[in-house]
Amino acid sequence: MSKITFVNPPTLFDPTGHNYSHASVTDSPKRIIHTAGQVAIDQNGQIPSTFEAQARLIFSNIKTILAEAGASVKDITMITGFVVDYSSNTVIFELIKEFLTISGTEVHKPPQAVIPVAELAIPGCKLEILVVAAAPANDTVAVAQVMAKRSDLRPDKNPKYLLAQIKSAVHLSMFLPPLATTTNVICLVQKSEFLASAVFYNCKTLLQQQSQALQQTFNRPLYILTEAMMDFELGKKPLTPEEIISVQTTRDNGTLEVPTLAALGLEESHVKRNFNMLSILALGFNICASWVGIAASIAFAIAAGGTVSLLYGLLVVVFFNMCIALSLAELASVYPTAGGQYHFVSILSPKAYARAFSYTCGFSGVAAWIAISSAVTIAVSHGIVTIVLRWHPDFSPTHWQEFLMYQAINIYSFLHNLFLSKRNPLLYDFGFALSLSAFIVITICCPAVAKEHASSSAVWTNFVNSAASWPDGVSFFIGLTTPQFMLLGLDGALHMAEECLEPEKVVPKALIATVGVGGVTAFLFAISMSYCLTDLELVLNSPTG
Repeated sequence: MSKITFVNPPTLFDPTGHNYSHASVTDSPKRIIHTAGQVAIDQNGQIPSTFEAQARLIFSNIKTILAEAGASVKDITMITGFVVDYSSNTVIFELIKEFLTISGTEVHKPPQAVIPVAELAIPGCKLEILVVAAAPANDTVAVAQVMAKRSDLRPDKNPKYLLAQIKSAVHLSMFLPPLATTTNVICLVQKSEFLASAVFYNCKTLLQQQSQALQQTFNRPLYILTEAMMDFELGKKPLTPEEIISVQTTRDNGTLEVPTLAALGLEESHVKRNFNMLSILALGFNICASWVGIAASIAFAIAAGGTVSLLYGLLVVVFFNMCIALSLAELASVYPTAGGQYHFVSILSPKAYARAFSYTCGFSGVAAWIAISSAVTIAVSHGIVTIVLRWHPDFSPTHWQEFLMYQAINIYSFLHNLFLSKRNPLLYDFGFALSLSAFIVITICCPAVAKEHASSSAVWTNFVNSAASWPDGVSFFIGLTTPQFMLLGLDGALHMAEECLEPEKVVPKALIATVGVGGVTAFLFAISMSYCLTDLELVLNSPTG
């Protein structure tokens, strides 16, 4: 990064033995600090009587001023002192050396000038000192940190992972002011014990190969530099702090911090990232439970078009939901935050409307989550009642009994997430395997054991409009309730972005796979059930609904 370099040409007198330098050069970006001339006046307006006491008070005050400005003694680039009765106060040089001693024997040696004067403006003051300092810039736009513990996530083992972090930081920062108006972008890679030079240059080549569209879009050069290269490049073409993106690789205890949250102004999540690709996919699939959703709501489609509405409507719904999933996946690859849609709206909306649009989107999302949770829970409750009726046909369930069962499921879900959430990845994996196994068994066995099967013409072409008061077109759209129900909550993986490894890769894949796997399993299950349904009226009038 930027630094202060002291200049002492070998052809000139060497001043370092006297604890100063001929000149200093400050690389950009820095914040330059100029102090006023400091005299020895304490908070009570008192002036110490001795020269040494005045000097120590002045140096103490200067340290306080520098600290307030975000700097320290080691950032000083110039010291100027004005001394009354200089011949009697040559101790000033020892006091300056003491002031510039950073630790132990290390002495900061900036240029300095000591000027004898007859008197100062304030009577009683024997010394006045002013300094110039260059403090580190503190307004870098985006800082991306890649923390790795597992060997398969270490940058030297997986250079493409580091590449993804660099690309993510670049993508993100392009949308943040003031990068929108800068002419150059530097992506700084600070080498750690894990990041060898060869790995960095491999990443640099990959990034340059894949970032042509990015550079063309924003019409500006993109530099990818190591820390050592930064000083050289900045010396050739000084850049402002706003033009720098810093990507650091650091060893930490097992958590993988994703870069974009801090740059977006969001609080970093401290939740352990224990979800991998399979767990996130399992979560998305289990939330939708597509083929189970078809089974739970099949009566709606049968009543509004029969199997024609069910099968063709399912294809229509999968197509449009895949479009939604692709859009969400694209956004999640750049902004992997748990907030999901309302964060996207906040970031991408015009500034004047961002809060209103984001709040509306978030409120709608919460309302949808409540409705979806209620629908899924009541479906489970109704399924339990159906099993009881299958084995006890004489049982007549009441509404309050089903409601109590519904609330019992709610209470269990609450307690599980309160005390057993650490086991969720394992639970999701198990549920995924169980759901797929049940799908295979039911889809194959039901047609195999059925005594009669519907004809293909009846399944694919016979539109049955049981809601005679509605035209066939409207009835078909009503029948879409069933296939749409199967993909409610397809964005579930999106909201786990801060609990999974490499969310900018995993979450988009999980979103697309949720619709893809869910659509395929639901369509095959729907075909299987359609050929097993020979009497639609009997299905609609069944006591189990």
